[in-house]
Amino acid sequence: MSMTEARRHEMYDGLIKSLGKETADILMENLPPVYWGDVATKADLEHLNNALSLKIDHVRSEVSGEIALLRSGMSGENALLRSDVEGEFGKFRSEMAGEFGKFRSEMAGEFGKFRSEMAGEIAL
Repeated sequence: MSMTEARRHEMYDGLIKSLGKETADILMENLPPVYWGDVATKADLEHLNNALSLKIDHVRSEVSGEIALLRSGMSGENALLRSDVEGEFGKFRSEMAGEFGKFRSEMAGEFGKFRSEMAGEIAL
């Protein structure tokens, strides 16, 4: 027979008649408000705790693996980026050295012309 709110009330009324209001109140307060099949036991809670612990450990393991893969991938990407940047800086240095070399050569030629012109002016 299933317990309904109406049956609980009937039981309470019967307890009042049999045991008195105070005792009936104490007894009803100590009964669960749900069916006994819905009440969790310590064993149920322990089982749930163990199952959740296993799931958490599994997820932790998966996340650790994913993080390790991510780190590995990032290390590879960082190495490629570092190599690319070093290559670009090397090209830049080489280009700048060439440009400065051209500039020095041009300036040396211009100063040579200027010296020649000045020497000609002084000789006059």
